[in-house]
Order: sequence, then C-alpha cells, then structure tokens
Amino acid sequence: MKFNLLECTLRDGGYQVNWDFDEDFVNDYLKLCSNLDLKNIEFGFRFFDNSVWRGEFAFTTEEVINKYKINDDVNLGVMLFSGQATTEKKLDPQKLEYLFPLDSKSSRVNFVRIATYLDGLDVSYEIANELIKKGFDVSINLMQIQNADEKVIKDFGEIAKKINLKSIYFADSVGCLFPRDVKDIVEKMKTSFGGDIGIHAHNNLGLAFINSVSALEAGATWVDGTLTGMGRGPGNTLTEDMFINYFQNKNTNFSDLIDFNSKYLDKLKYEKKWGSNPFYFLAGKNKIHPSYIQEMLHDDSFNSADIVNFIDSTNFLDKESFDLNNVNFTEKLYSKTPETNEIKLEKLNDKSFLLLGSGKNLNKYGSDLELFIKKFTPTVIQLNSNNFLNKDLIDYNIFLNPNKLATEINNHEIKLRNVICPSMIAIENETISYEIVNVKVDNNFSKQKFFLELPSSLVLGYALMISTFSNIENVYLAGFDGYFTSDQKNSEVNILIDKFLKSFPNKKLISLTPSQFNLDQQSITGVIRQKSII
Repeated sequence: MKFNLLECTLRDGGYQVNWDFDEDFVNDYLKLCSNLDLKNIEFGFRFFDNSVWRGEFAFTTEEVINKYKINDDVNLGVMLFSGQATTEKKLDPQKLEYLFPLDSKSSRVNFVRIATYLDGLDVSYEIANELIKKGFDVSINLMQIQNADEKVIKDFGEIAKKINLKSIYFADSVGCLFPRDVKDIVEKMKTSFGGDIGIHAHNNLGLAFINSVSALEAGATWVDGTLTGMGRGPGNTLTEDMFINYFQNKNTNFSDLIDFNSKYLDKLKYEKKWGSNPFYFLAGKNKIHPSYIQEMLHDDSFNSADIVNFIDSTNFLDKESFDLNNVNFTEKLYSKTPETNEIKLEKLNDKSFLLLGSGKNLNKYGSDLELFIKKFTPTVIQLNSNNFLNKDLIDYNIFLNPNKLATEINNHEIKLRNVICPSMIAIENETISYEIVNVKVDNNFSKQKFFLELPSSLVLGYALMISTFSNIENVYLAGFDGYFTSDQKNSEVNILIDKFLKSFPNKKLISLTPSQFNLDQQSITGVIRQKSII
C-alpha cells in the first residue's frame, strides 16, 4: 500500500509540552527521521497570537527553523489555524504577510496546512489562494468532520479542486469516528476532489490506527502520525505503528526508534497521560473535545467522578469546540445578575465557622478535627463533599459546580442533608434541605440583598462569604493542603484569599492543618488545649 506518512510530533505533540521542545530533543528527532527515511515533517504551528506563553514551535518562524540542520530532501511544513490570519472572521492581509513574509523560494517551508472549522472554510480558501501565490503547497484540514454533511464535504472538494489545492485533509477532532465513518468520508471526498486526501485521527476510542488504515483502503493517500501517539488529549495514530506495518525494510535499524522513545518520550507519556483511557473513550463516545479531559487530568482539583460528570452533563455548554474557560464553566454560569428572594441566614450569626476542604490532611487529622468540633461546636461547612469525617458533625455542604452536586447526590456512599447552593443548580431531592444563596461572579467580594458577589467561581470564595454572616472574627479552615503540582492553582487561591481579607479586614482566616496557601496557621492540638476559641 503506497501512501505518504506525515510526521507531526513537533506540531501536534506540542500540545503536551506547550511547544517547548529542547534543542537536543529536536536534533535527535531530526536524526531519527533521517535514519527512518521519514521525509514529510510538520515542524510546528505558525501562530500570530502571542497573548499566552508558548514555546518556539507554536510560531515556527524561519529563525527557529534555521537553528536546526534539516536535510535538503525533507518536505517541511507548518500548520496555520485559519483564525490566526483573520480579523473579525475576515482575511487580514497584514497578519498573513506577517506570518509568511517570504515566498516558497526564500523560505525553508515547503507546505502549509490550513486548519479550520466549518465556519472558517470560506476564509480558508482565501488564505490558501494567497499562500499558493507565494509558491507553497497548500492543504486545508477540515476539523470536526463529524459535523459536516454530504453537501459540505462535496462543496469542500469542489472548491479545493477549483483553487488548485494538491491535497485536502479531514480531522476526527473529538475522536468519535469508526472505520465505516472514515471510509464513507473518504469516498464522498473522492467524488468531488481529484487530488490527494489525508486523515488526522485521534485515539479516543483506541481506533486511530485502524481508522487511518480504513482511510487508506478507501483511497486516502496521506496519514498523520506522531511518535508514541504524542498529541492533544488521547493522542494520534502512532508513527511507529504505521512505520512497522508499511515502511520498515531490512536495512532499517528499528532500535533507533525504540531508543529515542526510551530517552525522551516514555517517561513524558507517563507524566502527561496521553493515549487512550476510559475518560477519553467516554469523551469520544459523547463527542466531547479531548482537550477538556486533558486539562482536567492535569488538574489536581478534579477527581474521577468530576471528570465523568463533566462528560455526562450537556446542560451548560457546547463541548465539541474546546474553550479552556469551560473547564471551570461556572464562571459563565454565574455571570448574570440573579433574581431571587432575599438571603436569610440569621441562624449563623452567633457561631464561629469551620470550613472543610478536601485535602489529605483532612483525613490525617480527622480524629483531632472531630474532637475540635465536639468541644467548640462551630458551624461546620464542607466544601463539596467527601467521606473523611463523620457526616453527623457537618452542618452544611456547599456547592457552586452543578456537576459536583449531581455527583454527590448520585453517590450512595455520601448522604447529603443540608446544602447551601445557588437556586439554578439545586436538584430536587426529598432527602435534602436547601439553603438558597445565589451568586454573581464579578470582580469583588460583596453582600447584596439578593445575592453574593464573588471574584471567581471557586467554591472557597463562596464559603468564605457565607462565613461573613457570623459576627465571630475567626474563620477556621482544615483540609486546604494546596496543590503540589500546580503553582498556578495555588496562586489563584492565594489571590482569592487576599481579596477576601481586604474586603473583610475584621475576619481572620486560620488553618488548623498544614497548608501551602497564604493562611495563618495554628496547631489543632494547641487550639484544642485552649479553653475557648472565641
């Protein structure tokens, strides 16, 4: 079977390392490709946007390319998201010129792939025309192909043929396709397009390899691959699988490939968790963009139940297109001013507060905390829920995230009784008594007559505001260990704490268990020894 294998590790694999590859990695990668006679390499993206930090292979400028020794016979390419060359969804000639200042004769880049969603196809044709004028081989990669009907695919092929594209691609962006779907798409493309057809397969369902083979059997001529499948979410078709099956010959030293992976990628794959797993499988079945799962797997604040519930919940957002803000979509959920009854929490006035997080220290110091609660009888509020402490000692569970509340209601090991939450996420349940306190996420902490204003959707901020209904100065916390693998999350919580203390200078936040956050800390043993905490 004759076809072209496009090696995309530096481009698609960049999603796992923010396109920040070491020079030694790249140099050894290029040597490996040369040894394996892999002559088609997509070197990276060409981004215009520089609003967040990314490594050099997100930009893949001529200066970056020229740092490396690339054999003359290598067919070298970059990928361009159509939106990077547009302003208000229209072609921006200045942006495109900035991104591609050289023509193909002066550039080391041989080909450009334009990646686009359905709504960006029209402008992608315009971009392609301009890049063809500069002498580049141009292809358009249609993402989220599962949303394209027969007419869209037919028109795509016809227009691509008309503007002299040598190849067109489709991407199984959410990893939901089966071999029969892939064959059908290729056959439809062939009816209207006479050039080469390629596939970019994602491995959510563990079908990336067989989907790639199915595309070839149906008439495709290009297949994307990455080493170890390195790529966004579950990753892609493995270059190794395609190579072993179709390119390996007697003169190939396959140990070079094994040695490279052992040196650079095996450990990284274990750390970053690409490759198919039950979460990605569920996401693929539910047509959810794999980047959501990737983000949650890398975030200590999400457990398995949280991820599964996110997958199952479709009430609040469109999950086929990735938006990082949607991972914590409660920001959007509470962006509008709520209309409800006046907040009434008078019964909390005369007690101190103990707020319980979900850190491991809650379990470690559980017996001491139970003694503390029995001795001083504070109002005990558990953020979300867990099974670390005796449920009879907890006065309220507090929720902002509808998925977390749904998870705990469906968890038969956890018995919720008194819940504080906004009205829009309360789930009717005969065993639960609700205290409805609505919120609006804005810039500050403040009390309004009908809602609480919070600077973020972190449930800790919600709980801290509930504590202001008590006149007692001290607010005690336990189980707020901090995030040992995420400085960003620690910083986010610390900013929240700082804002709260500035808004309510009469309050004092005291952690009774070890914490990485910027909290005053007191030994729970020492506090218990005292006669009074008030």
